Amino acid sequence: MKLNNIDYNKLKYLSVLAEEQSLKKASEVVGVTNSAMHQSVKKLESEINETLFFRSGNSYIPTDACKNLLQFFHEFEIHFTNFLDSADDDKISGAIKIGLPINFSKNVFNKVLKEYFAHYPRVSFQVKTGKSNDLAEMVLNFDLDLAFIDEGSMSKLSDKLLEKHAYKEVLELCCSKDFYTQFVRGEKLNLAELPHIAYSESLGLLKRWYSKNRLKFKEPKTLHIIDNLETIKQYVSDGFGIAVLPNNFLKTDPSLRILKKDSRGIQNNVVMIQNLDYIPSNQVKKLLEFI
Repeated sequence: MKLNNIDYNKLKYLSVLAEEQSLKKASEVVGVTNSAMHQSVKKLESEINETLFFRSGNSYIPTDACKNLLQFFHEFEIHFTNFLDSADDDKISGAIKIGLPINFSKNVFNKVLKEYFAHYPRVSFQVKTGKSNDLAEMVLNFDLDLAFIDEGSMSKLSDKLLEKHAYKEVLELCCSKDFYTQFVRGEKLNLAELPHIAYSESLGLLKRWYSKNRLKFKEPKTLHIIDNLETIKQYVSDGFGIAVLPNNFLKTDPSLRILKKDSRGIQNNVVMIQNLDYIPSNQVKKLLEFI
């Protein structure tokens, strides 16, 4: 029996299943889905090339190989638990694979990362940026530990993904102060006559802003399509036109202003997701405490 590189979580789940002898009860004890528990055991059997359970109806009966492995595990667990209890936070290490949507305001998540790194400086992040649907697909395929996606992308995937946390972003239609002085102030405002900068070809954020403010959306004469929020912000700051941007940008850039003070901002909910069958590592569990 080869025990090289065995995941501690798999041994822990094995122990619970051997005790409960029921996949459903064991899954409830450790807080994962039946599928996650089953896959964990099957992977462990494949890794050590041993059969760990016999099936009798819905019961899981431990084999001798399982009992021998658990005897080793229980002795190891005592020492490992004592080590974790005495270990300093700054000794926790590892990598977290995380996905962030392109349009997710960095001002929000960066604050979380800054606090996290202060406590766990030896943990690294592998960050993948992309559109919400693509990131959700990567979470489903276990290519990411977790991801942040726009809430609207959850509707078709809610039965496969676990929503853990949500950030609320308020987005406003804005322009640069110079652009306002040159093209807007003193004029009867006709938004369709102004150049617009949109996040995507669907014009989703712009259409939502118009709808929220009870205005009929008419595609502007001049339109710039940019798939990067930071670049959109730069375009607005440089006076290319108007765009919907998170309130955080407006607070940190004195060159920007809301186009109409009596306008209504739109709310964009960004949710954190995990695969329902995902078993979080210790460093991921610590990250969730900060979010």
